[in-house]
Amino acid sequence: MKTLTLIIISILFSTLFNTATNAQERIKSSIVEMESNEIVLRHEFTVQATLAEVWTAYTTSEGWEAWAVEHASVDLRTNGRILTNYNPEGEIGDDETLEIKIINYVPYRLLTLQSVIPDNFPDFMKENEAGFYNIIEFTELESKLTKVISYGLGYDDTPEYRNILAFFSEANVQAFTSLIDYLESE
Repeated sequence: MKTLTLIIISILFSTLFNTATNAQERIKSSIVEMESNEIVLRHEFTVQATLAEVWTAYTTSEGWEAWAVEHASVDLRTNGRILTNYNPEGEIGDDETLEIKIINYVPYRLLTLQSVIPDNFPDFMKENEAGFYNIIEFTELESKLTKVISYGLGYDDTPEYRNILAFFSEANVQAFTSLIDYLESE
């Protein structure tokens, strides 16, 4: 009986571990060098979910709270905003709330976001805040298979930005892994 229990635990653990590992392996990350001395942080992945499910995860408060943050408030409209808070004890509107502007969107196709840089970020980022964008493309490949491509724009090709993009890239892979895990467990 003890051996059977250990086998079952091993199978469950390896299944859970492989799910996260497989999701991470499906996320293609790159830094694209532009002729304008800018760099673009690009992520691409497919998820076994309908286009509507992926869109809802990105564009609703409930969607964000299911995979990305503890608290979210989404006002989906041109010039709308997404307010988030990672602190389980926090709430939208407190000092830990982060803001993302919704510049524009094409339903189920494209979302253009702009982060408001928090006070605790480096000064060189605060100085260039107006130029940072995240453009996200959504493409239905099959009825239950959606491709997502995310472009982080506005970064100068400097050592400071390359260092920060290495951090952002890793954090984004973790976030996209959570999104995939959430959508594929539905």
